[in-house]
Amino acid sequence: MVEQVTTTVASWAAKIGKYLKALLASLRRLMPVLRRLGDLIRELRTLLHELRDGEHVADDALHRASPKRGAGPVQPYNMDSVRKIAETYGIDISELTIEFADVKCRGRQGNTFPNGNTRLFVPAFRSEEDLARTLVHELYHLHDIKAGKPFPRTEAELDLWEDRAYAHEQEWWDNQPIRPEPRGR
Repeated sequence: MVEQVTTTVASWAAKIGKYLKALLASLRRLMPVLRRLGDLIRELRTLLHELRDGEHVADDALHRASPKRGAGPVQPYNMDSVRKIAETYGIDISELTIEFADVKCRGRQGNTFPNGNTRLFVPAFRSEEDLARTLVHELYHLHDIKAGKPFPRTEAELDLWEDRAYAHEQEWWDNQPIRPEPRGR
């Protein structure tokens, strides 16, 4: 009787072990898919937020970026362009830790994270003006973070966070003397 129980337990243990191995192998194959799904969900969230902002009717309290392209030529999507535009417009980018989004990722023009890192997206490089304004905008966010202002957690907080940065960006643009050459047709 003990021998039969031992044999049955060993048989079931082998079956369970086989199923667990298969389950673990499936989970290992699933993890990259889940990571990619998470990335796609974040990209979708960004796109939906941009769509919402683009359809938003601005009033005096809200300062949203202009959907039209700024003046000046398209800039190459690289750090040399960032340095050149920062120097031309007198923007001190020494505090910014800049990274570049994948060229396929069509996020906003820029994004500053709670850790202070700034990610630039291709749309920031669509003109000289757009890149200069994006750098000033993201630098404003960095200064907010360094000043201890809380990073936004809700849509309402994000709206206020962005409104302040856009207002600063617009004031800076209105008061700085340099204007890019018009784009050729």
